[in-house]
Amino acid sequence: MLYEAYPLYADGDNLFVRMARDSRTDAVEYLYDKVHPSPTLVGEAFVDAARCYYTDVAEFLLTTGRVPTDAFDKAVSNAVSSGRIGLLKTLISKKRASPQ
Repeated sequence: MLYEAYPLYADGDNLFVRMARDSRTDAVEYLYDKVHPSPTLVGEAFVDAARCYYTDVAEFLLTTGRVPTDAFDKAVSNAVSSGRIGLLKTLISKKRASPQ
């Protein structure tokens, strides 16, 4: 598979994370199923998708059950600091934020 041979872009970005950042839901789903990325990569992809307000990608990544708590909390923090109320409501509705 191409991903296994070239998992990184020329600029060092991971392909899976980059597809999440670019709102390529189909590509993220495909790569998730074929490559089985680590929870760290899933978390990084989730934070980037949420930061860019790509809720379809973020929702998919949440359904995998592999978004680490620290990544979820970071996405909530980013939503608060950027004033993205819609995203914050979506994230809070998942009831996953740590009780800090």
